[in-house]
Amino acid sequence: MFKSKAGGFALLLFMSVHGFSQNKSDSIVYYLRPIISEIEVLIGPSSVFIHGNEKFDSNGELKVGYAGGFGFIHNFGRRVALNARILWERKGFRQSQEISYTPISGSSPVTGTIKSNTNNDYLTVSVMPRLAFGRFRRFYVGAGVYYGSLRKSKTTDHYFYPTPYNATINSKNGFDKYDGGLSFSLGYTFPFRKKASFTIQLLDNYGLRQISKFYNLNPGYLPIRNSSYSVLFGVNF
Repeated sequence: MFKSKAGGFALLLFMSVHGFSQNKSDSIVYYLRPIISEIEVLIGPSSVFIHGNEKFDSNGELKVGYAGGFGFIHNFGRRVALNARILWERKGFRQSQEISYTPISGSSPVTGTIKSNTNNDYLTVSVMPRLAFGRFRRFYVGAGVYYGSLRKSKTTDHYFYPTPYNATINSKNGFDKYDGGLSFSLGYTFPFRKKASFTIQLLDNYGLRQISKFYNLNPGYLPIRNSSYSVLFGVNF
């Protein structure tokens, strides 16, 4: 008798909790729907480099990074929207320099190229108002700001003497914890279904913050600021 009553009570409790959780979930969706019009998932390659530094202008090389993450879009109307994003970005820089030196006094000079590759990984948050245009409002442009937190940094140096070899170090302590600047985007939307679409975007993150700790310690050291151009492919729903 006791077991049957306990079983009945457990069943009623489960149904009540299930109904409450379902109602609560529906309520959350109901309240969030006016705020979040669309969710986007994005990923793609980037061209990353340092700007405003004479040394990197002469010794810098093309470096490929990437960006990926998700965003939230709030539509204020048929053409104006606010886009907030969280991206994981691989930034950094590559550089090479040909040098010549004499290992031992009186010996023949040795000439070769020293190369360096730095990978800086950032968790980036951006806010960007955007405007849709065109007959079907499939093109859009946006401009806003971004703020990044440095999560990892690794630098690999390639030496040619006495034999070619690589040396890799954790270089996080050489850079500021944070990055920030302006974001610009140009995109196009491909309708797929009633509530889903594909998108391709060109994203320019132009850094304004000086990120090198060596610059802060040495007044003669040139400032370092991030810059990246990304081609992002994604889906909105």
